[in-house]
Order: sequence, then structure tokens, then C-alpha cells
Amino acid sequence: MYPRFKPTSFLFALTLLGATLGVMAQVPADLPESAEQDQSYRLVFRDLVRVTVFGEGDLGVEQRVDGNGAIRLGLLGNLKIAGMTLREAERAIEEAYVREAYLRDPQVTIQIVEYSVKEVSVFGHVGRPGPVVFPHERNSMDIVELISRVGGFSPSARSDRVQITRHDEEGKEVVSEVDVDRLISGGRRRGSNPNRETFAIYPGDIIFVPERIW
Repeated sequence: MYPRFKPTSFLFALTLLGATLGVMAQVPADLPESAEQDQSYRLVFRDLVRVTVFGEGDLGVEQRVDGNGAIRLGLLGNLKIAGMTLREAERAIEEAYVREAYLRDPQVTIQIVEYSVKEVSVFGHVGRPGPVVFPHERNSMDIVELISRVGGFSPSARSDRVQITRHDEEGKEVVSEVDVDRLISGGRRRGSNPNRETFAIYPGDIIFVPERIW
């Protein structure tokens, strides 16, 4: 036998549902959330970012980081964010709005819409010379890993005199020589020791592996 339906129970359920929906309606739909991205990633030139200021829709922008490492923000103008993590950039924008007395307690969220393409060029005596694109979330790569990605050294390579060409902050060309053989053998001796000696390769570097003179 089925239980008798009670109108009062139905009315109570409707009242409860209405109250719940009322509370939900009061929660802002655009409440900023933490970006589900690598929080250790540092912004670089050509990253496309979306900046949202909670409750200030007119201040939202979507721009690429320019050649000076900056984006242009409403009321603030250009603000440099290259080299910062997402949270550092969010905090810098928040502090700028407060410092300039535009907003009292801004809540800024930054999301990376599109990572810039970061690559290096590898020439000379390796298995697959040519450009190597970095994983989008990384700004550097160990040279041993890089050599592995291009198929390792060829039998005729002079792996103890690998040349790395890069530009310093003033735009001057700097050439370094790295004994990659020593780094590889040192890594083997130390196993998985994270403190082993390394040499970091950065986007824009040019790597040349010369031929061994027999």
C-alpha cells in the first residue's frame, strides 16, 4: 500500500527549493577562480593572456605580452608582467589599482589563453638538426634533455665543445662552450640527484655541435 500524499509536505519542499534557488541567485556567476595552470610558469613575450577584474567588466582585457614585457590595462596603461608568475602578475595589477586609487580592493585573475611558441635551433652533428619547440609550460630546458630530443650526438660529434649562442639583456651576442659529455657522465654517476650540474637552454638560443677532428 502506497503512503498517502501530504500537501503540506509538497508545499514545504517547494518552499525549501525556492529558498535554495534564491541563495544560488545571490552568488555572482563570474566569481574569479584560481587558474588551473602551472603556477610556477613565468610569463614571456607573445603569451596571450586574459585579465579579469572581478566586478569591473570594463577593465577586462585579452592581449599578448608585448616586446617590452607589458600589457595595456584600463586606467593603468602599460604594466610590465613578463618574468612574473600568474599570481605575481595578478598581485602587481591589484597593487597598481590600489596605489593609483582607482579601486579599493581589486580581485584580479589572469589566465593564459595561448602560450607563445618558444624554440631553439640546433645545428651540426646531432641525429636530427633543426628547430626544437619547448613544452608550452616551460621557459628553459637542460642541454642534456635537448640533445636527447634531437636524437643525440652523431658518431663524429665533438660533444665536449658544444657552442651556445644567445643574446644578453643588452642585446649583445654571447657565445659559450659547454662540455656536454661531462654533464652526461656526471649525471650518470649521481643518478637521479637533482643537484647535479646542468646547463640551461632558453628560447632563442642557437646550439651548434661541431665535428670531431680525428
